[in-house]
Amino acid sequence: MNHKNICVFCSARDVEKKYHTLAAECGRIIGNQDLTLVYGGASNGLMREVSDSAHTNGAKVVGVFPKFMHNLEILNNHMDSTIFVETLAERKTVMIQESDAFIILPGGFGTLDEFFEVLTMKILGQTTSPIIVINIDGFWDSMLAMCDEIVANGFARDNAIKHFQVTSNLTEAFAILGVKL
Repeated sequence: MNHKNICVFCSARDVEKKYHTLAAECGRIIGNQDLTLVYGGASNGLMREVSDSAHTNGAKVVGVFPKFMHNLEILNNHMDSTIFVETLAERKTVMIQESDAFIILPGGFGTLDEFFEVLTMKILGQTTSPIIVINIDGFWDSMLAMCDEIVANGFARDNAIKHFQVTSNLTEAFAILGVKL
């Protein structure tokens, strides 16, 4: 498998339990498959779930944390390494550089920003890494419809949407990465 370092973009907020369960399962799979988790370094919300579960199940966990966010998010103490950065832009750059594949779990505006950054990079040929959107219970339906609308109206190339894949579960997502569960 060529995808050893898995970046997970997701929310740092406490939300409905099913999303926490999904994040914990994602971390468990990463740990059980001896992969490395790259993520935003926080110990809040879904970020905490994915990182704690990955760590507990044996994954190496790399957190990328903006220094200015110490007042907004709690830094996770269960990481193998922490990369401190100055800005959100630098956080994205480092997470992208450190990763071989990207899994997009439910999240907010930060998650959207991260997804569209890596998608734009892939469209422009700056990365070839897989991008997988986990659309549990239709969470991302509106965003996916917006992406279709952007292409339909000529604001993006016809093949832009082919640069990422959408699944409704983690089994399909990890199969795309060559991991058989």
